[in-house]
Amino acid sequence: MTENFNKDFELPEIDERKSRLICLVVLSTFLLSGCAVATATRNGQRAEQIRDYDRAVIEYTKALSDNPDNRDARQALDRVKLRAAQEHYTRGRRLEAAGNLDEALVEFQLASELNPGWGDVEDALPVSYTHLTLPTNREV
Repeated sequence: MTENFNKDFELPEIDERKSRLICLVVLSTFLLSGCAVATATRNGQRAEQIRDYDRAVIEYTKALSDNPDNRDARQALDRVKLRAAQEHYTRGRRLEAAGNLDEALVEFQLASELNPGWGDVEDALPVSYTHLTLPTNREV
């Protein structure tokens, strides 16, 4: 039975030119994917330098989606997530003190998503939410 299969199934011949073209396409794809990772990492570093931590989170996440084993990008992502969480928490506290409770709650939620389990944020979320739901804080 195997003999009949081998007789019936033949691979098409590929000339040397086509073979080189296929190799070139495969190599180009590989190199371009590496460039995408490098570009995202570089963009993340630039964003981090100007303290745009939300943008840095996006860029390092892109780099990791293309290359999940990139330890440098993983460490950078973890670092900027903590910094972004701190910024959102601080912004939330300022907004809360100014009476902008809706906006404060959003900032606290962002901080919580970036750094789950952070005690200060976890404490601030219920307080902000409670203030929002109290009827005395709402205009009728």
